[in-house]
Amino acid sequence: MRPSIAHLLVLPLALAACTRAHELSPIEGASPDGAAQPEPGPLVDTAAIVDLDKLTACVAAGKKAVRVDFEYDGKTLRVSSCSAVDMVVPGTVVPWIRPDQTGTWYEVRGSLREVLYQRLLPSSLLAPAAHEVPPPPGGADWHRVPEPAGSPRSFTVLFPRKVGALTLDIRDAPRTGAPSVLVARIPVRSPPASP
Repeated sequence: MRPSIAHLLVLPLALAACTRAHELSPIEGASPDGAAQPEPGPLVDTAAIVDLDKLTACVAAGKKAVRVDFEYDGKTLRVSSCSAVDMVVPGTVVPWIRPDQTGTWYEVRGSLREVLYQRLLPSSLLAPAAHEVPPPPGGADWHRVPEPAGSPRSFTVLFPRKVGALTLDIRDAPRTGAPSVLVARIPVRSPPASP
């Protein structure tokens, strides 16, 4: 299949836009005029993260990426498993997710709080938990059934080890127009290399 003229014209523009979006990663708390805005602290304090030592060990393992399984019950974040892996991770989200967008995502941030890597999570951690069930025989529509309050939600993050990475931030904005909420800020600084 030969590319059309439209493809030949659009591809360079799309690549340039992706490159610019990657170079212009947002800095947390910056307003459109560049002035810093303070952000409330995370919902889950770093000291309250259960089994954080598992994540610390994975980051120190020196592999290309880290895969972490978390459980969150609305109050406590727990590292249920973690593994250091030698693999290429999926690309980052381009263009960057803005803090005023609806959704749930995680991001690896550097020393200047700049975003180094960012990916979406499949469902909100702050919205009421529910799952879809099929209709009864002869019924027409699927419907949502709320899960019991306090049921832990499991989710997995996979991120590359990046030079200069300081934290893994988990953010959620369950409502349109509401600012995102920092659910957790987890240290992921790699230890210095041994001589």
